[in-house]
Parts: sequence; C-alpha cells; structure tokens
Amino acid sequence: MRVFLAMMIAMLCLVAMPAPWAQADILIDHFDTGFFDLLVNDGTPPTAHAEQSGLANVLGGDRDVTVTFLAGDNDVRGRVSITPASVLRFDESDGAQGSILLRYGHAADLNADLSAGGTATDIRLDYLVADLNSTMHLTVTSHHGELSQQTQTETLFTGSGPHTIKFLYSAFPLIDWTDVDQISLELVGNMNGDYRLDDVRVEAPEPLTMAGLVMGIGGLGYYIRKRRAA
Repeated sequence: MRVFLAMMIAMLCLVAMPAPWAQADILIDHFDTGFFDLLVNDGTPPTAHAEQSGLANVLGGDRDVTVTFLAGDNDVRGRVSITPASVLRFDESDGAQGSILLRYGHAADLNADLSAGGTATDIRLDYLVADLNSTMHLTVTSHHGELSQQTQTETLFTGSGPHTIKFLYSAFPLIDWTDVDQISLELVGNMNGDYRLDDVRVEAPEPLTMAGLVMGIGGLGYYIRKRRAA
C-alpha cells in the first residue's frame, strides 16, 4: 500500500511539472510587426517588393518581401496587417497564380545560433488556412570557417486545410545551425489559392524540463527497488 501511495504521489508530481514536450521557441517571424500590403495586378509589373528593418519578433530585425505574379490573369496579394494580428496572408484571385518570398539576413548576416544547444531538430510554420495545396521552399546559408559559406534548399509540398510543416535539420547536412547567416522562405501557391500562415520558428525541448522528468522517473524507480529489497 505504501509503495502504491508513493507511486501515486510521484506521478502527481510529474503531472504538475511543465510538460516534457513544452517548447522553447526561437522566433524567425511572428508576423505581428512590419505591416505591408503588396499587390501585383496581371503581372504588370511582375513583382512588388518591400524591405523592412528594425522589426520586433523578427530574427535579425529585418524582413525582405517579394510578391511575384506567375501565371494567369487577375492579381496576387501578400500582406501582414494589424487585423488579424500575427498572420501572413497570401491570396490569389480567380485565374491567378503567384508566390511570396520572405528573406531574413539579406541586408546583413544573421549570425544566428538556431541549434538550441543541439536539441533543435527543425524549422516549422503553421498554415492556419490553405484552401489548396502549395509548395514551400526553405533556403538556408551558413558559414563554415571564416571564409566559406554553404547554401542548401529543401522543398515541401504542402496539403490543404490547417496544418504544420517541418523542415528537418537532417535535410540540410551542409548547414552549421550554430551560425546561420541567411534564411529564405518562398510559398508558391496553387492557382486561385488563399493562404494564412502563422509563426515561423524553431522549437526545442526545454532542457531543464526534460532533466526534471528524468530525475523524477529515476527517483521513483530507485524507491520501488529499495522497497522490494527491504
């Protein structure tokens, strides 16, 4: 009975702790500052561009945005506005297809450590709305030594409806995630598509939380073995 009570107390302590999968975010873009509205109508001209600096909740503080008209007629539009907050919107009118390119570290190298001490495994972002499929390209540039740079691109074909996509670090074997210089994300929509994106971020388990869980489980096991040996 005493062993059972001890187990119940230990389990309650573990439940009361922060969840082991609680995440420590490294924000790349929260889309709550640097409002813009870029419209390209019938591809004349084919692109619209904005350079923004001094932004909070944006890695490096700078965001470079290009909206491109790719095919069809009518217009494509990319924007971050006050309402709704923290959302990137990309809309393709009937009969139009386009893309939106976001670049970070374009004006000056980020020199960002996205490794989270070796625990980070991916860059991810949330599609809040996606009425059609799309294609997302992630390009990362990092330093290797003082002079050489390495650049790699990974492409994901995304589904429709709300979902999260993850670019795994393992798909970028040439990249040094402790010294990332530039990041580019390009969403290529399907014709007539409308998309809403939320945080671009790196997530990693909080080391202290994981350590606490391991210690709790280890202590419980030690107690049970001690009681059995008595």
